[in-house]
Amino acid sequence: MLKDYCREEKTGGLSDEHFLLVGLERCIGHYDSGRDLLQKLSDNGEALARATFFDALKQPRRLAVIKEVTERTAINAAKKMAEVDWLRSIPELEDRQVWAIDGHQIEHACHALLDKGGKRVPVGCLYAFDLHKGLLHPLCTHQGNGKRTAEVKAFRKAFSAQLARKGFPVRPIVVVDMAFIDGAYWSNLRLQSPNAPVIITRQKENMNPENYGSIPFDRLDPVNVGVVSYEMVGFNNCLQMYRITYKDPENSAEFVFLTSDSTLRPGVVALLYRLRWKIEKTYNTCKSKLHLTKAWANGDIAQQMQAQFTVLTHNLLTLLQYKLDRDQKITERKLVKKHDVIEGKRRENNAPDHPFHLIARLALQLSSQFIRLVRTLLHQTIAWRDTFPHFDERMKKYL
Repeated sequence: MLKDYCREEKTGGLSDEHFLLVGLERCIGHYDSGRDLLQKLSDNGEALARATFFDALKQPRRLAVIKEVTERTAINAAKKMAEVDWLRSIPELEDRQVWAIDGHQIEHACHALLDKGGKRVPVGCLYAFDLHKGLLHPLCTHQGNGKRTAEVKAFRKAFSAQLARKGFPVRPIVVVDMAFIDGAYWSNLRLQSPNAPVIITRQKENMNPENYGSIPFDRLDPVNVGVVSYEMVGFNNCLQMYRITYKDPENSAEFVFLTSDSTLRPGVVALLYRLRWKIEKTYNTCKSKLHLTKAWANGDIAQQMQAQFTVLTHNLLTLLQYKLDRDQKITERKLVKKHDVIEGKRRENNAPDHPFHLIARLALQLSSQFIRLVRTLLHQTIAWRDTFPHFDERMKKYL
């Protein structure tokens, strides 16, 4: 597949295809550093000069290649996973994009520049997570190598650029935490186009909006279980918004959500914000299971390149997990069993049914055993069909 995306062009003796394979190896292979990776390659008879690899991480043309590969891979994965839709039980979301967007930070690279206060700056990137398919997309890098930038400021710039490049889709839904609240920005988008993105977030404790009154909603609708109130509210610097007070029927925890979309049922707003935890789980996978905890090199190009490789790795693993399930009926049964135990306890406690629990069952994460097996098999000469018993065993039960 990589050959279809790569030119035959070489820079410093390193072809684009080889560069992509080395980048993926570093993501999947659990290496402490770039030198650790290069020594492993050398010990296996695949010596690659240190300068050759690290220079490649700073080349704009290489960045353009990995960006194209990452984007085309995501498009290809979405097509192959056509029947996958975590949100299929919510009819009003069928034709609308739904993105959980958040920032993610990792440790700075060695010899990174200091900020004005003489401190090292962690590398920060913004990602978008597709809540229909479970695929990850890079949005932008926003800090590192001595430079600090607020996430919301970087988000406004990158998201507006994406919209300008692709045009407004049909009212995409952006689910973000409270750090991304910027009433004027979201209001300006709504004034630009009737198809402008809408926001779902939580209300900050110090926010004191004007209450314009309650909005009736169907309390018998299962998706609205837990919704206490649904109101139209106003703020000084933005158009009206809609406030949902939600009380979890199982643990009585109370949350207050805000949205600029008046067409969604209030329970759907609460559900989508609850589902936002998937992007946090994905970051945990990158840190704890793929061990991507430190920047590979300094400089904006290297930071962008690492973000692209991180996304490419996650989406290829997600596609592999899907293909095993679809073609071989090999699924993460240990995770399904764990979910069934939780559901059994819910039924014992007479907890009300809710679409969120069905979605949680569909949205299985990448397990450590699955990732470790992929890491092992990549270094073996083995036919694809001969890997199935190995995957079946590792996805059946915990070690």
